[in-house]
Amino acid sequence: MLPSASPTASPIRKYLRITEAAVYLNLSVAFLRKYKALRQGPKFSKLGDLIVYNVDDLDAWVKSNLVQFKAA
Repeated sequence: MLPSASPTASPIRKYLRITEAAVYLNLSVAFLRKYKALRQGPKFSKLGDLIVYNVDDLDAWVKSNLVQFKAA
């Protein structure tokens, strides 16, 4: 049987604001804003003036920038 979640446990959030996304990725907000302006950053949604990032899109963006080295 799985343990039940405590009532005080915070739910996993699917969408993060830019400051939360920066913390999640361990990047600065300025970095995310710069890459957003250059259209090289993770996908985002715009809700009026609010920018939100889907956690799955953040993970996919990190994976898409994976660098692999060939064995010598």
